[in-house]
Amino acid sequence: MNKLFLLPVLALAGISAYAQDDVRDAAMEAASAIMNAPKPEEVVAKPQYWATSADFDLGFNQTALFNWAAGGNNTITLGVGLDAKANYAKDLASWNNRLQLNYGFLWSSDKHGLLQKNNDRIYLESKYAMKFKEDSKWNYTAALDFRTQFTDGFKDSGWEEVDGQWVGQKISGFFSPAYLNLALGIEWVPNDWFTLNIAPATGGLVFCNAADLRSSYGMKPIAGTTPTLYNSSLFQLGAQVKADVKVSINEKFAFETQLVLFYDYLYDYKAENASKFPIRVNWDNKISWQAARFFKIALNTWMIYDPIVVFMDEGQTVGDHRVQFKEFFSISFSYAISNKKK
Repeated sequence: MNKLFLLPVLALAGISAYAQDDVRDAAMEAASAIMNAPKPEEVVAKPQYWATSADFDLGFNQTALFNWAAGGNNTITLGVGLDAKANYAKDLASWNNRLQLNYGFLWSSDKHGLLQKNNDRIYLESKYAMKFKEDSKWNYTAALDFRTQFTDGFKDSGWEEVDGQWVGQKISGFFSPAYLNLALGIEWVPNDWFTLNIAPATGGLVFCNAADLRSSYGMKPIAGTTPTLYNSSLFQLGAQVKADVKVSINEKFAFETQLVLFYDYLYDYKAENASKFPIRVNWDNKISWQAARFFKIALNTWMIYDPIVVFMDEGQTVGDHRVQFKEFFSISFSYAISNKKK
């Protein structure tokens, strides 16, 4: 009886040992396959040479009065803006581009049907730079910039309503004037917030499409024309100095300023009855505070002094040269998108 009981036990033990051998062999084969399997290739992120961003601003104000004893006018103001950047950097080379567009208008019930613009600007900058050497603070540069406005501009005062239409003194327009400059030179970049560009070889064109404004913007007369007609463009060759400062106190508060000085080698300032100060000055300032995620408070100022631009008031027979200044304060809806370089 005992012998009969041992036979199944021995059989089960043999089967178990055989199964363990199979499991061990299978495990060894799996381990060998894992050890000899090709290693997956590491995914290397491609370098990103471009950094792009765009800031959109929209501001709106409205005043409505009804039986208001203190008086006043119903008004609507609207302003829109775009500040877009596309910057490229690789090795010693960089290419920075910036487009700034601003437009705003005012409607007032005392001038029904008249939209008066209070902000109008097109400004494009593009600069290619090549470092002298690695870690150098000096670059060779070729820079292009362009300035003009979208629509006609009129003198602040002197509007008259004639046959239901408002008539004013036109003083600017699209491409009237417009400034295009190409500057070759060197640039000093001592840190990430200050840049100084010196371009002793700067070629420029001043355009004025509006024939009645050309004499005011320094266009030269066409010989033999009666009455006197003026060229629509003026070529300039001179030296330019441009300084840029960009400071961010924190993620919400920022300050930018740009000063551009230009002297024309070719222009005879004395013969052309131009200003005694023969340097064109453009000074732009921008202070912005991101008060909330989608709301921004900003103060912009623009100052221009152009020695060939003539101002003529009513009753004057000889024009004079003046400093131009504009200030624009806004509280606006703001939205930003960006693709920063890694």
